[in-house]
Amino acid sequence: MVENKDILEWCYVVGTLQFGVFGFLYSVFATAALAKGPRPPITVYLRQFCRVIAITLLALTLTAGVGTYNAWLALGLTFAGVALWIILASLALVTGYSLILAFWKMGYTDSTG
Repeated sequence: MVENKDILEWCYVVGTLQFGVFGFLYSVFATAALAKGPRPPITVYLRQFCRVIAITLLALTLTAGVGTYNAWLALGLTFAGVALWIILASLALVTGYSLILAFWKMGYTDSTG
């Protein structure tokens, strides 16, 4: 049987890997976007892929939120229970910032930059 702690662990591990991929792709996008001349066509695909990653990060964060709530019901107001909420808050903060980067900062500007 899959336990709550296993689901939380999977959410954080997969989330960490996705944050790494998102950061790499965002840096490639930013480098291409800051180059002189028109943006290369690959930036459209990089933007779309970053948006997909940001949405899956949101889904992982929500799943981790449900898992944290269930664990908190069992643990109560102990150090482990509070630590789970702090970890979830940090995941939510970085996920929110990734959503901002993917949907607003990687905006649709003209091809001249």
